Amino acid sequence: VVTWNVHNRFFQQNPEPFRRILRALRPDVLFLDEVYDATPEDWIRTFLRSLSPDGKEWTFIRSRSGGWERSLVASHLPLTAAFDEVWHTKETLDRLGPLLEPTLPKRSPPRKDLQDGITAAGAFITIGSRTVLATALDLACCGSLAESLPNQRREAEVQAVQSIISGAIGSRNVDGVLTGGDFNLVGSRRALDVLRRNLDPAGSDLALDDALRLDNWANWTNGSGPGAPFMRGKLDYVLH
Repeated sequence: VVTWNVHNRFFQQNPEPFRRILRALRPDVLFLDEVYDATPEDWIRTFLRSLSPDGKEWTFIRSRSGGWERSLVASHLPLTAAFDEVWHTKETLDRLGPLLEPTLPKRSPPRKDLQDGITAAGAFITIGSRTVLATALDLACCGSLAESLPNQRREAEVQAVQSIISGAIGSRNVDGVLTGGDFNLVGSRRALDVLRRNLDPAGSDLALDDALRLDNWANWTNGSGPGAPFMRGKLDYVLH
């Protein structure tokens, strides 16, 4: 399983580094985050096909919610859609909407607001005789304090995603759950713990990945340098 934030337009403008690394990793399940919403599906399909020199066909499901940032789940294994959109509840819109709107930066493409929904998509993937529900997501960025508005937004996002995943688990026999993506946990990990709670089909919490960097001791996925707004830390996770 590989999860990768492909940085919106950069993925389509310069696909070769992504292709080279993914060919080396040879994932069975691929989560891509921040796929620019204007990226054509035919282009994505061609890119995925190029990952398999042996001619394996890939299928994918891409989120329809999330503004200009979309997530997708892809696999060369049999895949069917579970969900492709997640929306905030009216309670969240009423509570956080008026507070967040003045803080959204004016830029192009604009920062997504609550009305754009949540960047998440899920698929049922068949592995032998078993079915796995795989979800790719990309939570809202920024906010360095636990009680900041961006952290409140992330917690609202995972509550909505957890509800959708729970419904999908109840819709058919699911043997396992995978959830991966950019959680953007720059201020608090509460959103991560909320999402994983009791989400395993057996009733337990989902486990966290223990992936390390190539140096085999660090696990950070977001670097820091002079002037960087956040400390180095782990933003990307796979839950299983």
